[in-house]
Amino acid sequence: MMTLTESDIQRFWSFVERTGPGDCWLWRGGGPRNRYGNFSVGPRALSKTHLAHRISYQLAYGPTNLQVCHSCDNPRCVNPAHLFAGTQKDNRLDCKRKNRTAKGQQHGRVVLTENEVTRIVELNRRGHSAAEIARRLLRKPTTVYNVVKGKSWSWFTGYTSG
Repeated sequence: MMTLTESDIQRFWSFVERTGPGDCWLWRGGGPRNRYGNFSVGPRALSKTHLAHRISYQLAYGPTNLQVCHSCDNPRCVNPAHLFAGTQKDNRLDCKRKNRTAKGQQHGRVVLTENEVTRIVELNRRGHSAAEIARRLLRKPTTVYNVVKGKSWSWFTGYTSG
């Protein structure tokens, strides 16, 4: 929990571009290291940097030990009406519900291309086993098996696990 002085609070809001109550209030202060805004609290020599949206949440609702998540999906937004406290799981579920998860070739750990997945599905529909397809495409059998069983790429192939 951070303790904010009246001076900290006034300085904090001076970095916020407030528009309508339902709009995103954009953080215009520091934060070049990541997409989220940063705000330093305390005397310069002893200051500690906090995420701007966490400070906004604390000012509106009080401190929390949970993550502060954005319902608007805008990392620079500090409008308390757009913020909610939740666990990492809550945040991931919110992300999934809004279809914001990286899929397919946009995912950072992608192994297959969309063309390869299409080829796997095609070969499987022609009766080839996952092991045969893996040998043919020079891929790991588990990678191909996961596509065939709908454990990966199900959104693309229409397969579902089960």
